[in-house]
Amino acid sequence: MYKNILCALDLSDASKKVLERAVQVAKNNGAKLYLFHNAVKLSDIYSGVMNVDFSKTEEAGFQIATEQLERLNDGLYPNTEIIVDSGDFINNLTKVIENKDIDLVIVGHNQDFWSKVSSSSKKVVDKIKVDTLVTII
Repeated sequence: MYKNILCALDLSDASKKVLERAVQVAKNNGAKLYLFHNAVKLSDIYSGVMNVDFSKTEEAGFQIATEQLERLNDGLYPNTEIIVDSGDFINNLTKVIENKDIDLVIVGHNQDFWSKVSSSSKKVVDKIKVDTLVTII
């Protein structure tokens, strides 16, 4: 049985399908569900190109992502915690897995051309050391 499940969401239209699968698994296991989103870190993208303080923009992005996750969950599963971070996806995911004692990670995967070229879900399967469920979206 899983006790702590992390559902990684990119906030795309397909996120609802991934979340519904995560809720189903969490209910079946009586588990706590963590909704995780890794936001874009603007200061990393524009480093060396522009000397701009993006901290307020990034804070606003965190707030927007948190609100989107709350709306996405909207009563689907009450035993839920929302986590939003930015920076390196796999490093941040690994930290959350260790800090929250996650025993299952659920991610979505598109089967389009770009997902074959660069896939976050493949990186999760390759790098994360806990059980992983990949939902085809």
